[in-house]
Amino acid sequence: ENGLIKSRLLEVIPGNFASDTKLRFTHKSKQFLEEREIKIKISNNTGKETTIPYKDLSKIQLFYNDKESQQIQFLLESLMPSKFRSLQSSLTKQGLRKGIAVLLYGDPGTGKTETVYQLARESKRDIFKIDVSGLKSAWYGQSQRIVKDMFDNYKDVCKEYSRIPILLLNEADAILSKRSSNVSSSADRTEHAIQNIILEEMENFEGILIATTNFAHSFDAAFDRRFLFKIQFYKPFINTKIHIWKSKFPFLFEEQCRQLAKEFDFTGGQIDNITRKSKIQEVLYNKSIEFEALVKFCEEEMITTKGSSTLGFKK
Repeated sequence: ENGLIKSRLLEVIPGNFASDTKLRFTHKSKQFLEEREIKIKISNNTGKETTIPYKDLSKIQLFYNDKESQQIQFLLESLMPSKFRSLQSSLTKQGLRKGIAVLLYGDPGTGKTETVYQLARESKRDIFKIDVSGLKSAWYGQSQRIVKDMFDNYKDVCKEYSRIPILLLNEADAILSKRSSNVSSSADRTEHAIQNIILEEMENFEGILIATTNFAHSFDAAFDRRFLFKIQFYKPFINTKIHIWKSKFPFLFEEQCRQLAKEFDFTGGQIDNITRKSKIQEVLYNKSIEFEALVKFCEEEMITTKGSSTLGFKK
């Protein structure tokens, strides 16, 4: 009931317990103070976002199928500082939106999130990563404020950086899913309100937004035109898998890599699991992994194994 809260100069950040609840200045209060020449530093962290400096990102070699590789290279060139400013200037002169919104979609384990990290590292841009699950609050009306503040905070962060950071919405299907035409519950109304705010913010967006999802088919059609780049990640094809296996296990012969690629329809993430288990075995038993052991790890990685019995009678 406090006047500062009612006028949105202060905001309540609910916690799981009373001791976790916080008060913080809002974007509105910062503007109010700056208009009166009072400059203060306001933390942009609401607990829903994490800033990842590009210098903390390790270089990881990623392998793509040809189509994805071409699209990602085009995107990377667009994000490079030497090109980005001139691209924005050119788009503005043409009366076009100068923000870059990207959707990466496809099967789990195909490298979507890691691609964002490598794009950030290559273009020397920090990442403003949003915990999408934290955008929905049990408090009525709070979710809308959280989403609005997310974009306001990102705008504030952009002012502090010489290079615009990347706003990352990981697993974005949680808030960008198709809207129901039959809105009956308060949860449905909140969902619609959140999506309307995001649509409005994306319409006037001036930064770099990258959203990832495993379920692009569940996206609301209203978001389609807001994403400039839409890149689908497929499971690696045979030749791509051969390169991945060879990069992870250089001692393998070409034919062994081909055998693994053909026999096991794995994503890059699943091959990473095999690599990690191999390293663990090497540390525990102080000996190098052999091909037969690799095959065994691959069989264990498969949830449905070959030769599993089927229900019913065989003719």
